[in-house]
Amino acid sequence: GPCLFEPADYKKAEQVFQQVWRAEPHRVEGLEWYSTALWHLHKDVELGFLAQQVLQGNRMKPQVWCVVGNCFSLQKEHDTALKFFRRALQVDPAFTYAYTLCGHEFASNDKFDKAIPMYQTALTIDPRHYNAWFGLGNIYHRQEEHEHAEHHFLKALEINRNNSVLRCYLGQVLDALDKPLHALENFKLAAKGEPPNGMAYFQKARVLINLCRFEEALEALKRVRCLAPKEAQVHFLLGKVYMELKRDRNALEHFNIAMDLNRDSKDYHTIKTKIEQLKHVAELQDPEPTPLPPPSEGPPAMSRRSGGGPGPDNRLELSHLLLPAGSSVGGSPHPRQHGGGRGYHAGSGRPSAGGAGASPPGQWPPQGSHGAHAGYPGAGGYYR
Repeated sequence: GPCLFEPADYKKAEQVFQQVWRAEPHRVEGLEWYSTALWHLHKDVELGFLAQQVLQGNRMKPQVWCVVGNCFSLQKEHDTALKFFRRALQVDPAFTYAYTLCGHEFASNDKFDKAIPMYQTALTIDPRHYNAWFGLGNIYHRQEEHEHAEHHFLKALEINRNNSVLRCYLGQVLDALDKPLHALENFKLAAKGEPPNGMAYFQKARVLINLCRFEEALEALKRVRCLAPKEAQVHFLLGKVYMELKRDRNALEHFNIAMDLNRDSKDYHTIKTKIEQLKHVAELQDPEPTPLPPPSEGPPAMSRRSGGGPGPDNRLELSHLLLPAGSSVGGSPHPRQHGGGRGYHAGSGRPSAGGAGASPPGQWPPQGSHGAHAGYPGAGGYYR
């Protein structure tokens, strides 16, 4: 079980832990890892059942209370989870993992001042407890103290070299430190791990886009799409890459998928702006032929002044086709230019991509989502 748990292969680890649990239902050693594997897999029903079962056994074991705490943590009841993790420490003050789990819950509530001492205490008891090194690195990463974050992630990787999630976090920090090639190397190593890590491919694609290596970014994003076909940010990035490659039809397809998946998000309008931008470019490149006025019944009206040509009605109908954009017969602005101006799309009255208020490049996926299960497409992004 632990051999599969350490490299973050939670599905296989769960199967092994489950077999051990069925063979020895009174065994508590390893239950803290079993419950954490269920936490990562979002299996709330199985985790709830496990918590009920272990509470019927020996309550003087810290592993029991870690299982119960993980159960409440998965339900995002962080304060209740903290009570049970502290109960585990009351039962055994030297139980390292309980300190780390307390730190994770404090970090989930953005109480970094309380989380840091928990991680430090865990490392005082066991300096090779890489989970605590990760916890400290994650806090510094979220506080944008990237040099400190790099140090702590490297310490975690010295202990657990085969964990692709840890390597992805290190890559993100290196990218933030303007070391894109070093970051790319870490994402490539993480992508080679098993099971396939969607976060590794996604972050690899972001770095490749910033390096203008769009063909390579496209291949990485296709891998992410296979792992997480319903992630809006993946389709959004695919659309951006296809735009750079001048494959507008593919770009429009993925922007539309992203918009359908993201209708309730604040990023809906960002996606819609990209779609309108594509349509605008398509109109400039392939303008539709100017429609001719419908033929009137009978001979056309003749002007008495000229002795021929269109009459007053036809002259008025044709005049708006000959006027420049932005003007009209009556002197009011042309409808397509309403709300226009630099940085705005015609007719929208809101900023476009590249205009004021638009999402700057590289800000997708949205920043600031540091919840317990946020972080990357296709898997739980927060490590425990």
